[in-house]
Amino acid sequence: MTGCAGFIASKVCNMLLDDGHSIVGFDSLNDAYDVRLKYWRLAHLLEIPLTDKTNFRLSIGFQEQLSREDQRFIFVKGDTASKSDIERVFKLGPYDAVLNLAALAGVQASMENPLAFLKANTEGVVNVLEAMRTHCVNNHVVASSSSVYAPAPGVEPKRSQETDSTEHPKSVYAVSKKAAELICHSYAVRDDKPVYTTVVRYFTVYGPAGRPDMSIFRFIESALRGSEIAVTGDGNQSRDFTFVDDIARGTILATKSNKGFRIINLGGGKSPTKINQLIGIIESNTERKLKRLKAPPAVADIAVSMADVGKAKKEFNWEPRVGIEEGIRRTVAWHKKNRAFASLIDLPGVAPVISKETIGVIGLGYVGLPLANSLSRYFKTIGFDINEKRVKELNQGIDRTNEISRNELVKNIRTRLKITSNEQNFKKCSIIIVTVPTPVDASKLPDLRPVKSASATIGKVLKHMKKGVIVVYESTVYPGCTEEDCVPVIEKFSGLKCGRDFHIGYSPERINPGDKQHTLDKITKVIAGDNSETVSRMVAVYSRISKDVYIAESIKVAEAAKVIENTQRDLNIALVNELLVIFEKLGIKTSQVLRAAGTKWNFLNFKPGLVGGHCIGVDPYYLTNRAQRAGYHPEIILAGRKLNDGMPKLFADYLVKQCFRQGYRLSNKGVLILGLSFKENIPDFRNSKSVDLIRELESYGIKVSAYDPHIDATSFANDHENAGISVINKEPSELSGYDAIVLAVSHNEFLEKSLIDKLLRAKKAGAKIFDLKNLWQNYTDLSDWSP
Repeated sequence: MTGCAGFIASKVCNMLLDDGHSIVGFDSLNDAYDVRLKYWRLAHLLEIPLTDKTNFRLSIGFQEQLSREDQRFIFVKGDTASKSDIERVFKLGPYDAVLNLAALAGVQASMENPLAFLKANTEGVVNVLEAMRTHCVNNHVVASSSSVYAPAPGVEPKRSQETDSTEHPKSVYAVSKKAAELICHSYAVRDDKPVYTTVVRYFTVYGPAGRPDMSIFRFIESALRGSEIAVTGDGNQSRDFTFVDDIARGTILATKSNKGFRIINLGGGKSPTKINQLIGIIESNTERKLKRLKAPPAVADIAVSMADVGKAKKEFNWEPRVGIEEGIRRTVAWHKKNRAFASLIDLPGVAPVISKETIGVIGLGYVGLPLANSLSRYFKTIGFDINEKRVKELNQGIDRTNEISRNELVKNIRTRLKITSNEQNFKKCSIIIVTVPTPVDASKLPDLRPVKSASATIGKVLKHMKKGVIVVYESTVYPGCTEEDCVPVIEKFSGLKCGRDFHIGYSPERINPGDKQHTLDKITKVIAGDNSETVSRMVAVYSRISKDVYIAESIKVAEAAKVIENTQRDLNIALVNELLVIFEKLGIKTSQVLRAAGTKWNFLNFKPGLVGGHCIGVDPYYLTNRAQRAGYHPEIILAGRKLNDGMPKLFADYLVKQCFRQGYRLSNKGVLILGLSFKENIPDFRNSKSVDLIRELESYGIKVSAYDPHIDATSFANDHENAGISVINKEPSELSGYDAIVLAVSHNEFLEKSLIDKLLRAKKAGAKIFDLKNLWQNYTDLSDWSP
């Protein structure tokens, strides 16, 4: 059973198990909708005792394969679009039949992400069919959709029959389903090892534990939550709503007498229900009046969808048994019975239910502010920072890190986000999360003053709070720091005992400044706690704001996992930086070598460059320091750090030597450095290696200026480490007045045509152009040197 954790497939599995069959279930557990529903269904199939009535993934964990006690249901995690995953699950056979219900579903979603739908719904089917041929299984049932039916313009809607034209699809979802049908037909008529297929076309399925993106789930939850609903068009669209039990029964019957290729409609088969009628039925069963908002007609929507199910009755004596009134009654009953769980599910366009937890976040920088902002969607959240200027600006909607837009910040502050510099506001918190920096000192030793100061602040407040508060650290530290260094500080200032009066957790931050792709809602959060109850509450919090959570075995494991993430990256960059040194001596372009090597499937495509900032250039020292205290001297990690820290001097030497070799003398015009932040497209200049590069060039007696469109020149100059560096407030009108221009940071602005034109004019006037990031590689005659 592919897609076994899905709405329909899980119901089919339950019916098959009740009939005494054995099943291998296969599912990727993707996040096409709130994945907690998939865990809920899977937990019931596996008959796992539920450790928490709202967090079912706690019971399942992250194993790739699970079995229930009687071995009649085995779950395998995998993706039908992966041949290796499919082969792995087929090795658990032999199988009498394959029910292929895995798919990406949703008309509107397919229009927004068409390639994903085509890949999942066609390539996945091909992989299953190929595996069936290899393993000699020829009974295949595949799920399709009523969406393939779409009357041509001007044609009067009628009950859809299997022989009707499907040549006018209105959505990519319909296209992907029709393509899958045609693929199955081609395999069914093969002369060698045919795979017989029954295509079941489903008509608007609903029922308990349904899909939250479907109207019935959303309307019921909206009624119970007191939220508004958006009704597209005039609400007179008609659907053949079909109860999931009827659909599951028909799907099982489709495995009988499965020879050749056939298409079967499974739908309500009676009078279709208008959306306005449906709303009235839901209002009656929930005893709540729904607040309606009128919305424009949805893209690719169909006015009428209704099934002719005569063929299903003829082929295997199937017809629907549950009418819309009874089906809605059963569905509403599920929502009421599972209120604690259902109320947590994220619904498109429906306001979430606010949790009882109140969460405090200490440190509102690049990590803390996005975290507090995300949490405030679901929880009352208090953000704290000792920098009163920062607090004042945030309360005015100003975020100088550019991580949160002004509109979003102001909106959340007006509702559930409080920004303060008064730690007494934490007294109402049930969870406090620490996101302060963990720098190193001048000797490259861990500087725990910020995290210990935060711990002291918590301790002073904690003694006035109720027992049971969880303190979670997200700051990057070495293994053992949370329990061995931070907890004693809290206990000292609070007079309380960890594990008895308060609890401790760790969830390493994974914020990547300036990265709009790997945001909190799209990443997996690692979590660990001092006991199962702590972990359960952490899961309840982090699963609301992140794509997934991974429960580490201990706090030390979670700490170690974080610190090696950045250590690994540091070492990989150190390797390519050393390759740069080697290839320069051999007269080879490093970028050309990396492009050639990158054609191998498992080559890791890192690039040489400056390594600064408060993560990659710092975190390895936390691990090496802890290793040395444990009696081991880590040579490779420290060698990588030494090499990366030496790159500013290396690049300065390259610049001077290149000019010397070409007979070019650097005059008093000076050098312009483009980019001062530690990475592209952000205003953070902490531990910036551009500063070190400037100092190295100045050691040659070269006059250096710098420009960065993301950095405020005054703020930069006020940092004592940047004393004496000349920073230009705005982009120079011309660049011809410099001996050389050096690109140090690949900001998007440095690709703009106006700047490129200035660079070309400067080069024509005699300036040397050094592109340390290979940003201008498409301008072949621009750079005098690049890696």
